[in-house]
Amino acid sequence: MRALLLVAGAAQALIARHLLNGTCASLSKRLDDSFLVPRLEKALQAAKPPAVQVFANAAHSILLENFLCGLPRKDLRDHVVVWAADAETNGRMRRYLPAARVVDVSSAFGSSEDAPFQSEAYAEFAAVKALMPHAAAALGFSTLTQDADVVWLADVPAYLRRFHAASMADSPRVDTRTRPCRRKEADLLRAYLTTDKQRADHDASLLAKGKFVYDDEACRRHRCFDSVNGGFLFYRNGLVSNALAAWAGSCASIVKGRENQPSLVHALKGTLPRDGCLYDEDMRNTTTKTWPAPLTSDLVVLNQDLFVSGRRAAFAREALHRNELLAFHANFLYGWRAKCEKLRKLGLLFVGVPRGDVCRDPAAATCKSR
Repeated sequence: MRALLLVAGAAQALIARHLLNGTCASLSKRLDDSFLVPRLEKALQAAKPPAVQVFANAAHSILLENFLCGLPRKDLRDHVVVWAADAETNGRMRRYLPAARVVDVSSAFGSSEDAPFQSEAYAEFAAVKALMPHAAAALGFSTLTQDADVVWLADVPAYLRRFHAASMADSPRVDTRTRPCRRKEADLLRAYLTTDKQRADHDASLLAKGKFVYDDEACRRHRCFDSVNGGFLFYRNGLVSNALAAWAGSCASIVKGRENQPSLVHALKGTLPRDGCLYDEDMRNTTTKTWPAPLTSDLVVLNQDLFVSGRRAAFAREALHRNELLAFHANFLYGWRAKCEKLRKLGLLFVGVPRGDVCRDPAAATCKSR
C-alpha cells in the first residue's frame, strides 16, 4: 500500500508540474488534482485492463452512449473509464458503468454546451485530453484513450494485445501508403533526409517548384509521426511515456492554439528516434482471420483499413459489408449532430428515442435492441 501511495504521490506531482504553468494554472486549480489522481487511480484499478478512457460533456454524451451501446459484447464495457465534464454526464454514465469508473471533473468546466473545434471551451477540453493518457501512464496503467465519437465493431482490446511494448494511434489524415509527401511539408521533411544526394534532390526540386522526388523510407518515417491522432491512442510502456509527458506539458500551447494535435506530433518527434515508428500494414488483419505476430516498435500506427476515420466514410461502409472494420472514428465532422447523422448513415447508430430523432433530441436516448 505504501508503494502505491508513493506512486500516486509521484504521479500527482508530475501531473501538477505539467499543468501549473501560465494559462493552465486556472484549469489545474479547477481540476483539483489533489483529488483527481486518487480518484483516477481507483477508476483504473476497477477497470478491466487495458482501461479505455473516454472524456465527454453533456453535448457529446449521446456519442459516448452510442459507443457503449454499440460494443459487440456487453462485457467490453468493463474496460471503460469515463471522465465526466459535467453533472449530467456523470449521472447518465452511471446508468451504464459503476460509479467508481466515472471520474467526475465537472468542477473544471462551467458549461455543458457543445464546444466547437478551436473554440475557447474546446481548448480546455483538448488540454484535459492530453492529460488523460499521461496521468494513466504516470500511475503505471496501460490504457487506450479515445474520443467519444468512436465505434467498435470487434474486440479492440484483444487486437491491441498484439502490441506488447508499443503505443498506437489511428491515422486519419492521409493514407501514407498511397499518397506521397506534399510540398507544404518540404521544410519539415528535409531533417529526415540522410544523404547528400537526397538533400540535393530535395533542394533542387524546391527551387524548381516542381514535383518532389523523395526517398520513400524517409518519407514514411516523416509521415508516421504526422499520422498519429490523439483521439485514439493506446499506451502500454516504453519511450512513448516521455512523449505523453511532453504532450501534457504543452498545456499552454494547446490552450493558445486551441487544439492538441500539433503538440502531440511535436512531442513524438522530440522524444522518439526517427526509426521508432512503424505502420501496421499487414493485410491479413481482419475481424474474421487470425491476427499476425506483434510488431516491435516504440510506436505503431494502426492499420488504416481497420481503424477508419471520418474522412474515409465511404471506405468504412465497404469495410462494414466485408466484416473487416474494427473501429470507426467520426472525426473531421463538426458538432455532435453532424457526427450522429454520419453514424446513422453508416448504420453505426446504436441509440434511439421512443418517438422522434435521437440526433436532434438525445435526452431520452436508450440502447437499441440488437
